[in-house]
Amino acid sequence: MKELPILPSHWLFNASMIGLLEVFASQGISPEDFLREEGTLAGKRLLRRVFSALSEPAFDSTHELWPLRQLHWWFVQHHAHHAGKIPPPPNPKCPFRTEEGKIFYAALASLFGNKAPYQNWYHHSEGKWANPSQFAETFSWETVFTPKKRRRESCLFLGETRYVTQPIDLRNLQWLFPAQSSFPNAFRGLHEEGTLRLSRPALTAILFHHLAFTRLSDNSEVFINAPSFKLMWHLNRLLKGISEQQEALPLLATSVVEYSLRIQRMLGGWVFQNIQLIHRQGETVETVTLSPAVVRLLLRPKVTQALARLRSSALVRALLAGRFGIVQHLSYLALRSQLLKNSKEAALKHFFKDIPYERLPFITQNLLILATEIRTIQKSHSLWI
Repeated sequence: MKELPILPSHWLFNASMIGLLEVFASQGISPEDFLREEGTLAGKRLLRRVFSALSEPAFDSTHELWPLRQLHWWFVQHHAHHAGKIPPPPNPKCPFRTEEGKIFYAALASLFGNKAPYQNWYHHSEGKWANPSQFAETFSWETVFTPKKRRRESCLFLGETRYVTQPIDLRNLQWLFPAQSSFPNAFRGLHEEGTLRLSRPALTAILFHHLAFTRLSDNSEVFINAPSFKLMWHLNRLLKGISEQQEALPLLATSVVEYSLRIQRMLGGWVFQNIQLIHRQGETVETVTLSPAVVRLLLRPKVTQALARLRSSALVRALLAGRFGIVQHLSYLALRSQLLKNSKEAALKHFFKDIPYERLPFITQNLLILATEIRTIQKSHSLWI
């Protein structure tokens, strides 16, 4: 059977797909079964796996969570782990007795409860979101994949016209999408036909998007967006394994560095397209883009090794911003300080906080390596960097 490829799209959709793969991976289902070398997802294979997980029961009929299907429980369980809700804190409102029931209640409270990110998603009555039957019915196979009968509007994310669509009105994501009930709203000329629409499968997938983000020490979150699902999967998995004490921008560079060192041979020409860091803090979303020149620089082993040895967040920030000339300037300052036996150069201290005189030769050597590599890229790619 010929596969229907799912193409990378808006970062929210991409994060949703990566979040879904995270849930599958938590159950021992290899994401490599769906990731294709050209950067797409094997659509039919992925949908078959979703259909199967929405059909098989998660518990037997004697369990208090018996209405849940496998994907329902996998999602709840993985979110609980992602949000640190295992073991859940004692809650007198929790109506469940089993450990699974407590996890279900704690996880859904953080997803659909008051002031939760998806509080307006499927039920407004307080506590009703924790009803297993209600949850299972709302996200059942029949409800999510309801086929269309008449109208043929296409889904903004999936591009298909098979399933029921609705105008964008994500009241729980007002920081990203406009609402129909307020101005400016999602309507063009107040005509519903002129709005962008999402299908129910795409709307449901958005519930997985937060699982693709990595939380940092300042409570902000980051996600690496790229023109390939395979690249996104590996970069974000590595991102989660890096220290949470790092800042967002150096974290992106470190992820690219680690990825390039481990599976550099797998990288195709698409890696030189723009790679983005989606940095979210509260309702503020910042997008930082890596230029092809920066990616080429970070993919050179000597560069990544020198940066790892120097351990300077300020220097990584400068390189990500394209300020390559700072390397040559710092090399000169380090060499001069070494010759004059003076480690009190202000510019050097900004980039390297702890600079005893004995460490200057080490810093100078690695800066000169960086300068040489930058000059090599400049010549080979005719770039003024």
